[in-house]
Amino acid sequence: MVWASDIKHYITHSKTFTHDHQPIQPEDANITRFGLSCQIAKSIVQRLNQITDMQGNRSDEEWEIYRETLVENYADELIRKCDMIKSEKQKAEMEAFKAKLKSL
Repeated sequence: MVWASDIKHYITHSKTFTHDHQPIQPEDANITRFGLSCQIAKSIVQRLNQITDMQGNRSDEEWEIYRETLVENYADELIRKCDMIKSEKQKAEMEAFKAKLKSL
């Protein structure tokens, strides 16, 4: 997962106030990279907790089999998306690209 930390992500309510104690709307507030990093870290931890909950009481072998049915690696996902291309020229270019991916 890649996050562009130079872009403002408004994913929580602003707890920032003016000197008159008026709340500052998220789109008007300056979010710091540190604050953004904290939000990203929190969302990653929440996702990891969801995955742990999904694993439940499965053994390592059962979890591995189950996970393989859900998760594609990046190369497989690219290949699947490339297969959806219709034009012949694009198909030829994608076949060459897929061959490079498979060789990795």
